[in-house]
Parts: sequence; structure tokens; C-alpha cells
Amino acid sequence: MSAITLSNASFDAPECSLLEAAGLVVALGEIHSQVMLGQPGIGKSSTLPMIAQMHGDQWRKPGDYFPTDAYHYFYIDCTNEEVNGLKMRMPDHSRGAIREYLSDALRLHEGRPLVMLLDEFNKGPKILQSTWARLILDRMLGDTPLPAGSKVYCTSNLVSDGLGDTVQGHVGNRVGFLTIRNTTATEYAQYLASTGGHPVCRTFVLANKKCMASYTDPSQADNELIWNPRRSGSVSYCTPRSISKVSAILHRAKGLSPNQLFAAIVGTVGLAAGKLFQAVLMLDDAITKTAEVIANPLSVAVPDDFTAQIMMMVRGATDVETQDDTVAFMKFVNRI
Repeated sequence: MSAITLSNASFDAPECSLLEAAGLVVALGEIHSQVMLGQPGIGKSSTLPMIAQMHGDQWRKPGDYFPTDAYHYFYIDCTNEEVNGLKMRMPDHSRGAIREYLSDALRLHEGRPLVMLLDEFNKGPKILQSTWARLILDRMLGDTPLPAGSKVYCTSNLVSDGLGDTVQGHVGNRVGFLTIRNTTATEYAQYLASTGGHPVCRTFVLANKKCMASYTDPSQADNELIWNPRRSGSVSYCTPRSISKVSAILHRAKGLSPNQLFAAIVGTVGLAAGKLFQAVLMLDDAITKTAEVIANPLSVAVPDDFTAQIMMMVRGATDVETQDDTVAFMKFVNRI
């Protein structure tokens, strides 16, 4: 059957959070493969470490190896996969037959079940679609079954993203399509806080919540911060992925000139967001430091600027170390 254009049915389809989608893979992945559809950069591939955490395993990123984990986690970037990347057929002259050799990276010899993510599944080479279809539908890699209990799922983009995603017709009726909603600003700020994200990024997100908005919302047609396939211009824009990159840049900014830092940020999230980041950076240098707030919580001036208030609270949440510090700082927060 020929390939058909992938569709998310309509914008009225129920949407899942990343956490909900990961939970469906944990619950159903052995019997029913899920295809997560969502906009670029919203964190679809981050569901793999979420799933590992739900299983109680230590794995968090490609390259990790923990032999005591219940599952072996395997990430495939389908856009860069090659025909011989996972399996190869070679002649066995002693038997007069063709044998299939599988990549040792799969660690099938260990007998552990796999959780396999086929990222950007519908953008991969068409010559590999049949191999991946057997993985998704039958938990088979060529003629070799995956260990019992293995889970396979995929990610892809919405048809409205205009990135050319297609799926074979016979596959479409055998998988579950999940429309993934954008992460909210509050959710993403909490994620940054839990992973050591830079305070400037947390402040930027909370002060500019529209940076997590979706172009599918008609009210966001003029939002210059976000991905919008209907608008030509810069390919740099705000997503959880790109803002996490800015966080990494800021953590290593020591020694960079202001122009170098601004150029790096603009090249990652675009000019509109870059200017807002620059404003937050200037505020970060100017606000009253947490130690002074703790020492004088009832007399330190409360800034009128909303972003400055957020920055002081974000910095405080990062800096307080004792219960007494927390009590003192909360007196200042109550004044805000």
C-alpha cells in the first residue's frame, strides 16, 4: 500500500501531555505502539527518559548503560539511519544460506526487553520503512523477535507543521496516534528548576509565557517567539529544546563578551526572544541579591517591574539554604 500523508485528524483531537503519553507507552507498549505527533522541539524524545524513570530504571540518555535496569533503552534517529545500521544479511558459506546479523548495540544477547524509540519515524528513508513497520507492528527486527516484553513507539510531527511526514497506509490502522500538546510555561519552568536550568531561562519563560504557545491557536498569529510554519523568516524560535540550549549557553557564558553571548542566544531562539533574554540578563545584574533580601526582608525595595519581581523570586528559590532563610525570604515574597 502506498504512503499517505500523516494527519492528526483535526485540532479537535484529544491532546496528551508528554507525561501522559509516556504513561501510555508504559501501560500499552508491549501490545500497541504509539505514534506521538507534535510540533518541533516540544520534547517528544524526552519521553524515553520519562519512561525509564517510570520503570524505576537509571537510564536517562543515549550512551548510558546500566546492566541492572529492567529494560534496555534504545534510541533511533530515523532521519540519519542507514540501511545497514541495525541489521545486515551476509552469506554463510558453511551452510549455503544467507544469515541475518543484528547490531550488537541492541544487546539482544542479554535477553532484557527493549524500550525502543523511533524518533522522527515518518521522515526516515522509505527503503527502511518496511523494517521499521515490522518493529512497530510485530516487535520483529527482520526475522528476529525482540525479547518478550519489549516496547516500541515513535514520534513525528503534525501534518500542519508542513514537514512532509507520511506513513504507510497499512501501518496507520495498526498503531495509536497521540497528539501531544505544547508544554505550558509553568510546566517548563518547573522542569528547568528540577534539572538545574539557569535562573535567567526560568525567569524568561515565566515572564513571557507566550513563548510556549502554539501556532494552532489563532490568537498567536503575530507571536514572533514561536514556531509557525505559515510565517517565513528565521528558523530559530522558542521551544523547550531551544531554551534548554540557551540554559546550557548561560551556564558556560563566563569569558564571553556581551556581543558573543547575544549572538549565541539569538542564533538559538531568534531575534525577538534574544532581545527579551538580553533584558532579563540586564535585570539579573541589577536586582537586589538574595542575601540582602534575607537580611532585610521587610525593608528591601520591591521592584515595580514584573519581570524583576519574578527574577528575585526565582533567584531566591535557588539561593535559600536553610529554613530560617526560607522564612525570611517568604516575608519579602508576601510583600510582592
